Amino acid sequence: MDKKTDRPLILYIEDTKELHQVVKVYFERKQGWEVLIAEDEHEGIAIAKTRQPDVILLDLMLPVYGEDGGFYVL
Repeated sequence: MDKKTDRPLILYIEDTKELHQVVKVYFERKQGWEVLIAEDEHEGIAIAKTRQPDVILLDLMLPVYGEDGGFYVL
């Protein structure tokens, strides 16, 4: 839960930028959640540690660590 807005908080870790707005619009406008977006594992881990989201949506095929990219985050 985001302490500033009292809305549930989603962290979306995805390197495909075209999907960012789709997910953000759906969850923020339709569901009332706040969405944070990270484009790689490093950014996602940093955000997860500082903001402690309620839900993490994760691309398991992130390219930074090859085939293990998304699994590295887990």
